[in-house]
Amino acid sequence: MTQQEPPSEPGTAPRHRHGLGRGRATRRAERRDRNWRIVAWVALGFVVFAGAAAGGVVLFVGDDAASSAPAAKRSGPPPTTPTTSVPTSSTAPGRPCRAPLTTDAPLRLWIAGDSIAWSVGNGLGRRAAGTGVVAPVYESRVSSGLSTPGFFDWARRAGEELPRLNPEIVVFVMGTNDWAAPQATPVDTTGQPAWKAGYAKQVQAMVDTLTSGGRSLYWVGPPVLREAKQEAGSRAVAQVIEDVVAKNPNVEFIDMHDLLDADDGSYTAVIEVDGKKVQVRAGDGVHLTPDGGDLVGDAIFAALDARCRLKAQAVTGARQPLVETKGSTSVPAGGTATAPPQPTTPAAAPPTTTPAGTTPAGTTPAATSPPTTPPTVAPTAPATTTTASPGTPPTTTPK
Repeated sequence: MTQQEPPSEPGTAPRHRHGLGRGRATRRAERRDRNWRIVAWVALGFVVFAGAAAGGVVLFVGDDAASSAPAAKRSGPPPTTPTTSVPTSSTAPGRPCRAPLTTDAPLRLWIAGDSIAWSVGNGLGRRAAGTGVVAPVYESRVSSGLSTPGFFDWARRAGEELPRLNPEIVVFVMGTNDWAAPQATPVDTTGQPAWKAGYAKQVQAMVDTLTSGGRSLYWVGPPVLREAKQEAGSRAVAQVIEDVVAKNPNVEFIDMHDLLDADDGSYTAVIEVDGKKVQVRAGDGVHLTPDGGDLVGDAIFAALDARCRLKAQAVTGARQPLVETKGSTSVPAGGTATAPPQPTTPAAAPPTTTPAGTTPAGTTPAATSPPTTPPTVAPTAPATTTTASPGTPPTTTPK
């Protein structure tokens, strides 16, 4: 377990490994449930008392009448509590995965995004590769965001990689470096800040590109950030992303903020996992430690497993290689980088190349094309992990 500098904030956020999704949304839903139950019992007691006082009104109730009888009087829909341990949102259930998955025809998984995608790529990639039936490839680009295609154009990059790798599932980690995109001015014709519509178009263009050919997409939003201004900006960005995702079938938004925040929604560098305190955030208050990457990777793996039955199809003793794409960049372990503000730019047009679709069920998929450069062992990954020699990180302040 890699230890970074101790957290500066008081206390830790107690949490259990299988309860990673118990973020603010879940906690609020549980509180609403408790409040409705209290109101229901009070209302039922009043009815019984009033009936008895009226002389002769007898009310027989079953075990669940207290919760069901008052429901018709509620002004809104009954509150619900998420049933999954991973905080996700989507408009439709995920499309079933190709089956069966085998070591010779593994599920093709592409993990891509900003520098946090390096941590997620290793955490999720190692876990998935260990099943023997998933072939993961990951790529991270330091300081990249959707609002700065002039720095790194993800729409164009996806247009290059999707035909080459032909992934069946894409995990896209994006939004953290766009924290400066929200601006109060200019405003549009409705009086709303213009950045929202512009950024929403960029998000939709990426969704269209990444889901072309029938692919499934998991969009992983920004984590909670320690610096208040960055946190406010990233939350606004994440809300736009989630709103766009909600309009697209077969796309799910995974709220990394909910996975890593404290019980009150604030930043914490240390959380409690199975009774042990684990440092999940690096010293810069932005990036993840290796343990943090594993924690987030495990949560995303759970979502993939629910859809694709990865553990049920796992082959004992088998392992696929974990490939890092040539040119992928990362922040050194223990780095204290913070990305500079980056102005919003017009949405990049989606690539004109239409990636090949996923392989129909019952046929043998094309093998994932490996990088042309001979792989070398990644410094923080196990011996089974390979990478095509990463390029030199950009000279701009990374994130």
